[in-house]
Amino acid sequence: FVGQALSFSVHAEQSATINAWLHGETGLQALAIHEAPCGYCRQFLYEMATVNQNFVLLVKSNESQPEQTYTSNKLPHFLPEPFGPADLGLTGGLMQTVFHDLETYSTDDTDD
Repeated sequence: FVGQALSFSVHAEQSATINAWLHGETGLQALAIHEAPCGYCRQFLYEMATVNQNFVLLVKSNESQPEQTYTSNKLPHFLPEPFGPADLGLTGGLMQTVFHDLETYSTDDTDD
């Protein structure tokens, strides 16, 4: 992706979160990542409905150590002055169960 903006791609943190949601998860407790998340991902993760329920980021500690060591921090450590749905008077967020009362119908005569 030489010369391309990473903002036009799906980041690993976003992919893992959406994959969990699409497989029926209603929130995340922790996410293990190799580097500290970028600002875009920090905001994305902050807007999850479960972010204030002790959500933890596990970040790989030391590149030179062969064993997998991680530091554990809550999201506010990475996003000290967050702005999210609650600041707009909204409840919930990403991964919240919402009933939209939608129906599907077809005018195709072959759908009997």
